[in-house]
Amino acid sequence: MGVWVSARGLRHVGFFTTRTAPWGQIDSVRTVQRPVRWLGLPRTVQGQALLLDRQGRSADGAPPLLTTHNADFLGRVEAFDRAADSVEAWAQEYRAH
Repeated sequence: MGVWVSARGLRHVGFFTTRTAPWGQIDSVRTVQRPVRWLGLPRTVQGQALLLDRQGRSADGAPPLLTTHNADFLGRVEAFDRAADSVEAWAQEYRAH
């Protein structure tokens, strides 16, 4: 599970699904402040989320790639910031090619 970056695109691997977005279909990868699910449960709390904006689609309905309140980053805001910054930088670099 997680987010994978390659020369072909950005892959979001979830528990039941895997989605791959080719670089040509990606407008941006950005971090936003918004309500996020706490540990994947229905309860939401205010946090940060890393969103993928695809061409012609709004990121509002899509699940976030990473959040500050998922199991990987709960209580580790600095780790979320590093991971989100890295994915954003890789996305920007690969989109430039």
